[in-house]
Amino acid sequence: MKIATFILSILAFSIASMDLVLSIVYAKRVQENWVNRFVVYSATVLGAVFFVLMESFSQMYFTGVTKLVSYYIWDILLIIDAAFLFNYIPYVVTKIIAHPWRNPYKAIFLVTSILYVVTAIYGYFKYSLVATNIRFLCFFFIVFFCIFVVLKNYGSIAMKHVRHTLLAIAIVSFTLVPIIVAGLFFNELKGLCIPILLLASTICILVYLFVDIVKREEKITTYEQKQPLTIDNLSQYHITEREYSVILLIKEGLTNKEIASKLNISVNTVNNHIANIFSKTTVRSRIDLLNLLEESTYVKV
Repeated sequence: MKIATFILSILAFSIASMDLVLSIVYAKRVQENWVNRFVVYSATVLGAVFFVLMESFSQMYFTGVTKLVSYYIWDILLIIDAAFLFNYIPYVVTKIIAHPWRNPYKAIFLVTSILYVVTAIYGYFKYSLVATNIRFLCFFFIVFFCIFVVLKNYGSIAMKHVRHTLLAIAIVSFTLVPIIVAGLFFNELKGLCIPILLLASTICILVYLFVDIVKREEKITTYEQKQPLTIDNLSQYHITEREYSVILLIKEGLTNKEIASKLNISVNTVNNHIANIFSKTTVRSRIDLLNLLEESTYVKV
């Protein structure tokens, strides 16, 4: 089992390294606020994989006190890293599909992170099967949330490359469910769950970055220099000044309620504006709208 964990960790580390390089390139090409967080997320995943790799290495090749001390060092670093990822994995998934990152999400995943850390620390002082299973349920909850958000928004997205990315994430996430469930009942499988989860995460990142970068490269070969988004770029859709203000706030990832607060209007009015925008631009979701806005900032050759 230790050898399997070590091999999975090496594979995940290789993919995570590629993810980090691609995410840095992606951040330089895509001038959006959330993309810098994507680089941090990729680096955090790489760190988690490295800690699992070193923890596995120390268990295989160290002995005595050295083995025990190194295990606790890498395990504590992994716990901190995992708690951070519990907030970042859902955040990145929602941003990929332009699903608003709502305040309840922040609270829910903060509580999940704290619960994970508390049960992990408790396990150092007293072994508890309940505490161990709670840690695994935290992983299950993150996976379930990603599947739920992806499937909920899948049908409303028209852009093929986005749908393909979501499908890949959903498939990878579904494969994790039986593994995590098995880990709840079979102790020997618990050690494999974290490297498998990290491997799945790195694959999802790689698929998203590859598809999106290729899509942007195709635009560069078809279009001239990118222009800043203005209401003139959207003249063919007959967008009003107020609708344009709403569009800019959608680009920032704000929820309908947050947009209403920013513009000092009711949520119903915001809903009506967004419905009009979708109708005029013939899109069905926020991610399709953002892709259309991205294309409208390029001038054809």
